[in-house]
Amino acid sequence: MPSFGQTILMHDASCKGSVNYLNLAREILQKNEMTKMSNDEKYINIENG
Repeated sequence: MPSFGQTILMHDASCKGSVNYLNLAREILQKNEMTKMSNDEKYINIENG
């Protein structure tokens, strides 16, 4: 299915690319002290189903 005009998050929020992108964003925010997260909240995990 083509995703023309959609962000990766809108196209498939649970794909590896989306999850990696969100984890990178969280890491950048955490390292720049722009957010406070517990260790459990630092990474998004998806289960292979």
